[in-house]
Amino acid sequence: DPDSDSIAAWTSTQYDYRQLLEGDGWTPMHTKGDDLHLCRPGKDPRGGASAVLHLPDGPLVVFTTEAHELQRHGKLTATGDAVSLSLFGYLAATRYDGDRSATARGLREQRNSIEGRTSSPTSRQPTPPIEADRSDEHLEWDEPTPLVENQLTTVEDFPLHCLPAWMIPAVQDTAASIQVPIDMTGCMALGALAIATTGRLNVEVWPGWQEPCNLWIAVAGEPTSGKSPSMRKLVTGPIDDEEAELHREQADVARRHQAELEQAERDKDWLKVDAITKLIGEPPAITVDDATPEDLAAELGRQERGVSVVSDEGGPLLGLDRYKQSGSSSKLDPYLKGYSGDSIKINRRTTGRTVIKREHVNVSMMVSPQPIVLQSIWSDLELGGRGFIARMLVSLPDSLVGYRDMLNQPESNTKIMAEYSRTLRRLVRRMVTTDTGWHARLDADAQNHFRQFRADLEEARRPGGPLRATNGQVNQMKIESAAARIAALIALGERPLDSPLFLTVTLEDLRRGIEIATYFLAHEGALLGRLSTGSGMSSDEVALQKIIELVDSGTLVPSTWIGLRDLRAASRLFRLPTPKLLALFGRLEDHGWVKIDRVKIAGSRRAVTVVAINPACVPHSETL
Repeated sequence: DPDSDSIAAWTSTQYDYRQLLEGDGWTPMHTKGDDLHLCRPGKDPRGGASAVLHLPDGPLVVFTTEAHELQRHGKLTATGDAVSLSLFGYLAATRYDGDRSATARGLREQRNSIEGRTSSPTSRQPTPPIEADRSDEHLEWDEPTPLVENQLTTVEDFPLHCLPAWMIPAVQDTAASIQVPIDMTGCMALGALAIATTGRLNVEVWPGWQEPCNLWIAVAGEPTSGKSPSMRKLVTGPIDDEEAELHREQADVARRHQAELEQAERDKDWLKVDAITKLIGEPPAITVDDATPEDLAAELGRQERGVSVVSDEGGPLLGLDRYKQSGSSSKLDPYLKGYSGDSIKINRRTTGRTVIKREHVNVSMMVSPQPIVLQSIWSDLELGGRGFIARMLVSLPDSLVGYRDMLNQPESNTKIMAEYSRTLRRLVRRMVTTDTGWHARLDADAQNHFRQFRADLEEARRPGGPLRATNGQVNQMKIESAAARIAALIALGERPLDSPLFLTVTLEDLRRGIEIATYFLAHEGALLGRLSTGSGMSSDEVALQKIIELVDSGTLVPSTWIGLRDLRAASRLFRLPTPKLLALFGRLEDHGWVKIDRVKIAGSRRAVTVVAINPACVPHSETL
């Protein structure tokens, strides 16, 4: 009984077994019924599970032989091939070298410190009353602010000023006329620039480090949010129109040489056949929609330049998940190699040749899936382990659905959009029809700035740093690579029609690239924070939602001081170790949802930590 004086029972109210294991480096893999399968610290999850936690309170059954301290102090199971540990037993094994008496003493000291005890009574004493001068009438409250603002701590909005100047008016016009966030249109314009240059632009950070400027961008958008018309105006419309024109021109060339080709084939003049075939060439495929990995591999076998996957839905991402589930995850290689510009061998049996080897295949991606699709992909251990997630730049724009003015919708400026389309189409044509590619290189000032940028990132990746989610997971985004690629795209984008083949990426170009990459990093951090709770909300949002529910049910009373013991009794959600619980409520206090204080107990010199809840919780629950 958690309400008894048993230290083991008290421990179960203070620690969440799963959170404790994750904090110690165990990786959750999958849940079957009430059994959570976990991978031990230091092991690749693809190697299989190491233990099973029987939810919610244990025991933990460990069958790996590599967890030595657990094997040494655990209780052997009936089958003899594993050990079992209760929550108390796990703490003893990992914190006190298996000494259960020392564990009990340490936990009692912790309990006494939290609850203000000076001894271990034989029965639980009632909570002493708080001093009267801390009553609710002395509490003053301001309007609370939404928690979502705390999720994107680096930048709030897409840094529109960082895009090439000719793109900005079209991005603004599309956002205004369709009534979508500027984040959505800004990301799509950047994606269009990457698609136009896929396979034609490389950046040299310094000698020995080169990157193709392929980008993978995913902008989350719920149904009816305007993502499809935005994609048509900024990406697929202009690019598909230019691709269709290039196809018509290629078909004209093929018709002009058709008779000559047929005659060469009748004469069995194979050298001439090859020469004419090369002159005609393959119809350019700039984009594909919802391509499976096999379709993408086949297209890469035909296209020397590369190809881009474009979709206003989450089809490509869902397709990757289906291939993983079917045991065909090795077929993800066309995507992964295409991002990095690596070589690939492609089976083409239908052509009479067993294998085609393409050097430096290139794949960009611009998709706009629903948020739930992103959550599914980002929670996938295998896709994360293969580096797929690290390559994706993700944006989570605020939805305007429900707040758009449908009676006075602004009209689009056709002149602005025509100029944007014309420039983008000319850039696409220039990239497709030029035999050689473009090479960008950071100048000396940009290189020095980039080194400092990497040093700052490395420090941020330390435990407790800003690049770790609330569950301790490191944000894996390849931000250094993204920043360099975006900077080169900006340098080329500022001179889309007359840029030299050898470009210089200046310090200003790099700063703009870093600002955009940092924007994506912040959004990915928000996504990781939401996934850490498994609910699609951040841990702070989950806690606030629970408080609102408890206030609404009458379990908690607003504007009244509440002890930590009572909070833990109200919900298992708050049965965290005291430092973590105080950190959680500290973040809520920053937004005005609660107040935290240390108050004296009536008739005693002891003080306890107490929390008061803003009375505005229930009416403002929509600000979550």
